[in-house]
Amino acid sequence: MQRLTKKFYFSLIQKVDNYDCLHINAQSLDKYLVNHQLLKQKLEKVLQDSIDKNLNAIWLRLDKHQLILSQLISDLGFQMHHCTQDYLLFSKWLHKESSRLPNYASHKIILQYLLINSKNQVFLIDNQMPQQDVDDSSLFPIMAQKYFKQNYNLNIQALYVCDVAQQVNSNITITLKCQLQQEDQSQENFVQKTIIGYDQRFEINSFDKYIIYNKSQ
Repeated sequence: MQRLTKKFYFSLIQKVDNYDCLHINAQSLDKYLVNHQLLKQKLEKVLQDSIDKNLNAIWLRLDKHQLILSQLISDLGFQMHHCTQDYLLFSKWLHKESSRLPNYASHKIILQYLLINSKNQVFLIDNQMPQQDVDDSSLFPIMAQKYFKQNYNLNIQALYVCDVAQQVNSNITITLKCQLQQEDQSQENFVQKTIIGYDQRFEINSFDKYIIYNKSQ
């Protein structure tokens, strides 16, 4: 598929991502703050060209000083996706069927590991389990294997999610239980310690950065 470049649409700077969604650069909108009609014409051209190229959606961000353009954007069929203290993000799905655009994340997902060996000893680092940010549950095993291999040269197997906890700040911490595969590796970081409350089985179902969890039977 042909990719759109800066030279198109009178310097409305944009790019197409790997999901065939067009992103319009917010900075390129500044010159139209005093000429809404010209911006309307150019956005209409962008919309039609994106449909002709069978793109999936358009993302358009307005920074705080550009909010005067929000009514024009809405009139062109864009919907508000989410806002922060600094910007307002609009989206427009370009197909007839229901939108498949992801919802805005409401939580930050933190993944931590509980690694044991054949003696049921626990791997600890400074008495804390390692943590990583994650937004897709299908990546859990890969992230765990990569983490321990790169940092400690340990080959591990991810077993199951053994604990899910929501923090005061609404972040969700997920603990993945893993097992050491090669017993001949150095095990100096394994200690005889029991971590209370970390051995329940949970099913994890994720969609984009949202995550839903329930205890397995």
